[in-house]
Amino acid sequence: MPQLIGCVFFLSVLVVSEPLIAQTEETHSSLLDESIEVLTGLNEVLAAVKDEASAEARQSEIVEFAKRMRTLTEKAEKLGPVPEDQKEELAKPAGKVQTQSKQLINHLIRISGDRYASEIVEAALRSANPVPSTE
Repeated sequence: MPQLIGCVFFLSVLVVSEPLIAQTEETHSSLLDESIEVLTGLNEVLAAVKDEASAEARQSEIVEFAKRMRTLTEKAEKLGPVPEDQKEELAKPAGKVQTQSKQLINHLIRISGDRYASEIVEAALRSANPVPSTE
């Protein structure tokens, strides 16, 4: 479970740190919009994970969402920090990202109660977003 929580933290930091994320013109606003879409989709997939069998059935979808999150994070890093004059206008979408991130954490905490399901979900998330080993 500590590894799953570490993975959750890593994903949350990637998506929530400084309202960031992108589309054709790669703006902070477009990245936030896409982040909301990705997190909402991932939350829908994780809501369906109830046990080992459902985790296995959804594993490929989780991997795809994790890859999209990684891509968004890389685009956000290239875009850089949000300019001061845009922070106010991005507050509302950033709040939606935070809401979806909290929901994501709640799903992952729930899933961590099933050892086998949590191992499958963790492996799927790690496949696109490797978390440095603490060993």
